[in-house]
Amino acid sequence: MLSARLLALQTMEKNPVQVDIKQFENATAFSSKIISGPSFNTVKGEVKEVVGKVTDNKELQATGKWDKIKGTVKHTVGNVTEKVHEHK
Repeated sequence: MLSARLLALQTMEKNPVQVDIKQFENATAFSSKIISGPSFNTVKGEVKEVVGKVTDNKELQATGKWDKIKGTVKHTVGNVTEKVHEHK
């Protein structure tokens, strides 16, 4: 799920958050030179949720879900704000 989201960011026109994904045997690494607040929260939340599932840590899973929600809300608010400014 996280890999798919990062790949989607990487394949967007001009790779706006400059995501770089590398595969090392059984591990995948990623880096980004620019991660906006909403995207950072979404990625951070996804990582926390996955780690929480793997380690059976319910609190970490819940924190990850909350971070993803925050990222989605911030992204939506940013889009609405942008549209309002376009129509002024």
